[in-house]
Amino acid sequence: MGRLTSWKHWPLLLGAVIVAAAVLAALRISPEEQGYRDALLLSREWYLNNQDDFFLHYTYYPEEDAYSNETHRLREVAALWNVATLANELDDPELRTLAQRGFSSFEKSFEFDSEGRFFYVDITPKSVKLGYSAFIILALLEMEHPRRDNYLDGFAEGILSLQNEDGSFDTHFFSNSTSSTDYYPGEAMTALMALYYHDADERYLSAVKRAFPYYISYWRGNPTTAFVPWQSRAYSQLHRTVPDTIVGDFVFEMNDWLLERHEPSGECRYFAFDDRRSTVGVYMEGVAEAYALAKRRGDALHARCYGNYLREGAGFLADMQVKASEHAAAVGGFPGADGSMRVDRQQHAVFALLGACDAGAIEC
Repeated sequence: MGRLTSWKHWPLLLGAVIVAAAVLAALRISPEEQGYRDALLLSREWYLNNQDDFFLHYTYYPEEDAYSNETHRLREVAALWNVATLANELDDPELRTLAQRGFSSFEKSFEFDSEGRFFYVDITPKSVKLGYSAFIILALLEMEHPRRDNYLDGFAEGILSLQNEDGSFDTHFFSNSTSSTDYYPGEAMTALMALYYHDADERYLSAVKRAFPYYISYWRGNPTTAFVPWQSRAYSQLHRTVPDTIVGDFVFEMNDWLLERHEPSGECRYFAFDDRRSTVGVYMEGVAEAYALAKRRGDALHARCYGNYLREGAGFLADMQVKASEHAAAVGGFPGADGSMRVDRQQHAVFALLGACDAGAIEC
């Protein structure tokens, strides 16, 4: 067929384009039907457009097109892990460059304890959090670095040094503080399980197994939504290697309780997300692990319920994400109730979508 070179053919060509566009628009009815790749690509844009001299701006206000001077280094290092993971998912050199730059900024605060023979992050000297070590490990597992193995071993030693005889973990180095028990131990055990699958060091697996009785008792006396996602990550991964019924049942116990907070219908559908905004992403991270576990165990009832939550939650996040704006820094962000965008909301939403994709609940 010859090319349409005459002007008189352009109306015909234009009509064909319009019809094709209409067909494509009709086919792209919902995020579920087109997959969630667009949401990940938009998140890439958000990260690249919100860099600062250190790594990333912590908070952005789209209405003012302005940044806060506030920082939150722990959440920023968690975002480093997310950027490195997304870079690998998208095979994106610009995100890899951003991750390397962020790592270099945090690396300046690495300290080595010569007595305990471990590394720790001293970026907030009055509060040396266990969570820093966890996120550095998780980020390094997604990156290339000349000292990667040395750092992985050293930060893991630091985590192990904080485990007590009863299996619990202290939440801070060089401190008796027990704050953030709902967060840091789960983050640390998630890192230990990831390291175990990286190099098969039995000490990491043993530490998580030893912690399990303590934290199952802790949660039953102090049930909170904050506890569930990280512990679900850790114990679902533990269950992959140690398919103990008690471990799997506890993951289900936590996530069943969490989903009930969302007031589902009797069919475990139509969850109430509206008042939760981006925290839906946080919860989805744990539910994705529970969903994968349910499929491994052949538990159709839990798989259906968790799958429904993930699909509805993914649609909720995709609808919330900013697709277009006069301000480039707003595009791809997930606004909170006040309209602001933060790195922690971003990384949780991205991990939620990636987790749901990896578990097979949605397509990316």
